[in-house]
Amino acid sequence: ICLYIPIKQSQNRLDRLTNASEKEYFRRRESPGYKLDPVGPVDTVIIITVASMYGATLFVLLYAWWNRNYPPIRRKNLLATTAMYITAALWLVGDIVTNGHVHLVGPFKYCIIWSAWFRMLFCYVNGCFVMIRLYALYRVFVQSRPSHSVSYWAPLIVLAVPILAFCITPTALDKMKIAYYIQSVELCNYTDPFRYTFMALMWLIWLTNLILMILIRKIQPSFREHHESFIISGAAIVNLVITTVVNVTNPTFALDLKLRSINTIFDCIGSILAPWIIIIFPCYQCFFHHHEYLRMWLDKLRADGLAKQYEISTETQFGNRCTSYSRLGSDKEHITRPQPEDNTEFMFHNSTLNIRL
Repeated sequence: ICLYIPIKQSQNRLDRLTNASEKEYFRRRESPGYKLDPVGPVDTVIIITVASMYGATLFVLLYAWWNRNYPPIRRKNLLATTAMYITAALWLVGDIVTNGHVHLVGPFKYCIIWSAWFRMLFCYVNGCFVMIRLYALYRVFVQSRPSHSVSYWAPLIVLAVPILAFCITPTALDKMKIAYYIQSVELCNYTDPFRYTFMALMWLIWLTNLILMILIRKIQPSFREHHESFIISGAAIVNLVITTVVNVTNPTFALDLKLRSINTIFDCIGSILAPWIIIIFPCYQCFFHHHEYLRMWLDKLRADGLAKQYEISTETQFGNRCTSYSRLGSDKEHITRPQPEDNTEFMFHNSTLNIRL
């Protein structure tokens, strides 16, 4: 294995520099009172902490999949939520490496893979999934248009072009040392244009999300999907501000134990917050108040008069069969209220759910 977790602390990184120009470069970068901290046990604790947070999120996500036929969970579009989790996990892998929490040996010193194809690509894609939720709310509740047409997906496809160009170009131009590994300080370093271009792309996606948040601020969906998206986007923007400040003021922050630890923890919280906010409440209700909450859920939908927007009919039928769906706004699902006198058997019938947020 070419990537391993540190067990004991090595000597100060600055002392290990042998190249005079490199040593002078990092001395100029070093702020007063900062050290060039080696990889050590604290980094191991950080890795275990964030891995535990992702493990807990995975457990909740697996519970949601196990109960995927429960309508309040089904409505959350588990495929998109799972994709958020996977991109967040891959983003974390790139974060751990590029933030300097592990030793790199062998071919894993190829920094452009960790920086562009893990950290930056999946960070960007994760933000795009949030934008998909916001844009679906805008299409359905503001424009009264479906969330599964060509015009819905076209802007999202366009947004994929800049990040792919951003990842492919430095990979093809690797001889220019856009992202490279400095053995003496065990650091993946980037050129400033590469770093700031990525920050600009992230601000592009989150400013787009901010505009969508403003456009949907007055909508009244039945299940507060816009509130969920506001919390997710707000936390992500705060995290992006912190990341931008750290990268601008101290580009070699990975050499400082406190800064790299804070950056990794904030990235971890910002990336897994979305799956938690989206699925934790329906999962809780499914476990503790399964039938009672389902009845209330369907009654609220009927009382709000949003059957047209959600394209749901709540006719009462009885049985034990449920038709499933998986793609955002492209399949049909049958949903009905459970029989009031019998909380053990019910079926979902004669209804269509065309928005999964």
